[in-house]
Amino acid sequence: MGSSIAQLNGRVFEEMDDLADYLTVVDIHRAVVQSLNIRTRFAAIGATDVMLAVSDPITVTDKQMVVTSDIGIGTPVGLEIYNPNNPNGLYYPVRIVSRQVLPQYEMASILAVAFWALDEGNPLNPLTQYMEFSILPNAQVRILFDRDTVRTDTGAASLLPGHVDDLIVKDACNILLPRVKLRIGRDYRRDEESREIAQGMLTAIDEVFALNARQIRQLEGLWKTWAFRDRAAEDGYDLPTPNSRSLYSDEIIY
Repeated sequence: MGSSIAQLNGRVFEEMDDLADYLTVVDIHRAVVQSLNIRTRFAAIGATDVMLAVSDPITVTDKQMVVTSDIGIGTPVGLEIYNPNNPNGLYYPVRIVSRQVLPQYEMASILAVAFWALDEGNPLNPLTQYMEFSILPNAQVRILFDRDTVRTDTGAASLLPGHVDDLIVKDACNILLPRVKLRIGRDYRRDEESREIAQGMLTAIDEVFALNARQIRQLEGLWKTWAFRDRAAEDGYDLPTPNSRSLYSDEIIY
């Protein structure tokens, strides 16, 4: 497995060099966690034996509901709806789509759900998780979610192999650089001389961002090979990719 989150935080701090003066330890930590979770989530999509947690039954009372208390900071990967007409109490999967296309499903009277989250600025519980339906299902549902991909403690180890560490560091740096630009612009806006100094710094940051982006494209090859091709060969399956359709789709499927 890869490095600990604390080690990755330290590498990002070193990579940012003098620009780290415009960041807090929390800024860096959140960027590393965000990159790790995104990369691990996509890798988990390609796994054939992911053990998912299941929430307690949720009675849907509104099209948009907060589900933080049901899944914590877990990653939702599925939703099932209870069929009250079935004496065996069976649950059936619901199509998952992005929030932007929910109105299309509502107009077509097709049941679909979107999961999304907001950062409320609470350091103890930074994310408020929501589920939103295209139409009110008037039934109980339960959420399938992945606990293991969400790791936020500094002592926790990355679930990705060590050769992906460089990609996580570059990802995190490019998450942080726009924030650094914003703070530099704020701090150097007082007079013309300060603004000229700031412009030179902002131009240099843009160049670093572009260089990181090129390196990220190169490093992604190693990650994709491990995330999909290598484990597909080991398991003997054609693994689904992030572009798979069926239940997970932005297209209306009747």
